[in-house]
Amino acid sequence: MYNAAYFEHAFLAQQMGVELVEGKDLFVDDEQVFMRTTQGPRRVDVIYRRIDDDFLDPLAFRPDSNLGVPGLLSVYRAGRVTSPTRSAAASPTTSRSTLTCRK
Repeated sequence: MYNAAYFEHAFLAQQMGVELVEGKDLFVDDEQVFMRTTQGPRRVDVIYRRIDDDFLDPLAFRPDSNLGVPGLLSVYRAGRVTSPTRSAAASPTTSRSTLTCRK
């Protein structure tokens, strides 16, 4: 919420009907990505991210990254999450992501 584009992120998430999360809201377990919720973990199938590649996964890229999700790249390589890489159509990168969860 301290990002200058937070309103845009919140608006887009609301319009798409998806959750707005930070890296610390997500975790990897058994080659799958989950979102922490008050009802327990929810599996994540798609991530629309707005974060630079270098900060995506501290296990694969920058170990000092507090923005990414440890193990996310290995989940992507295993084909268990759709496109954690930024699309060419995405706007400038920031530290927030939106995602969809399996219900």
